[in-house]
Amino acid sequence: MSMNRSLFVRGLILATQLASVAAGTLPLPATTTSTIIPPSTTTSSTTTIPVVLPSTTTTSSLTVTTSSSTSSTSPTAPPTCTSGTILPGTTCTQECGIERSTGDYKSIDYTELTTQSGFQACARACSDDKKCLTAQYRINNRICYMKNSITAPVANKNINGVVCRTCAQGSLIPGTSCRQECNVDRPGGALTSLKVTGPNPLRSCAEACVNNPQCLTAELRKDTLRCFLKMSVNDKVANTKVDGVICRSPVSSTTPTSVMTTITTTTTSSSSTTDSSTTTVTEVMTTTTSSSSNTDSSTTTTSATTPTAPGA
Repeated sequence: MSMNRSLFVRGLILATQLASVAAGTLPLPATTTSTIIPPSTTTSSTTTIPVVLPSTTTTSSLTVTTSSSTSSTSPTAPPTCTSGTILPGTTCTQECGIERSTGDYKSIDYTELTTQSGFQACARACSDDKKCLTAQYRINNRICYMKNSITAPVANKNINGVVCRTCAQGSLIPGTSCRQECNVDRPGGALTSLKVTGPNPLRSCAEACVNNPQCLTAELRKDTLRCFLKMSVNDKVANTKVDGVICRSPVSSTTPTSVMTTITTTTTSSSSTTDSSTTTVTEVMTTTTSSSSNTDSSTTTTSATTPTAPGA
């Protein structure tokens, strides 16, 4: 009888556990344990406790979100620009959202490229052209404007630019008659010196030379921005700290010339008894010597008198 009671209790516990599993409140055991009840010589009755396990269907919904990151290749995406840094592959310093007007001498259409590739191509074109000081790249139409002068910067979010150099070898400074000499000094012959400012110091130096009638050439010290106006064009010397301009040519000396002038004067005198005439030939030689600084002139006069016989 005690064994029947034990079996009944165990069955009740098992039924409770199965009901908990079905309800989801008790996890299934990782392993299955079998209980063996030893045989007994005592006659026993078996009570069966039906356990109904409710049929449950669990539907799991798994949502997978895939995230991908790709670089934009849109033709109109703004180009990458970092102000004050050298654009890789060039000698040019980047200026972002900056426009420098005037000075255009060439434009290049990069509409077949993306805006980023077009900006890089624009900078390389200026870097490779010794006449190009700065280039402006319009983001909306991908046109590159190459310039031979550097003017004051103006904010413009539609433009990225580069400054590649401050001197364009052999090119005229816009608005002047001065031709640029890069990394060249011509020692001696200084008239005066002055401190120059502005976005393009070499241009300011050239304009100062143009405004001084005695100035033939000017040299700009790039480290101090000191401009030296000079009254002579001396031999040039390589100097990476100096850019210069030649604004006027020196005046060459003139070879002395002589001019011979013959003046004939005829004098006729009459008297009651004798008629005579006298012809005077005067030769005048004028010598003129001129140079860039002064003019000397001298006049030599030679006179000769030839009498004429009466009645001739």
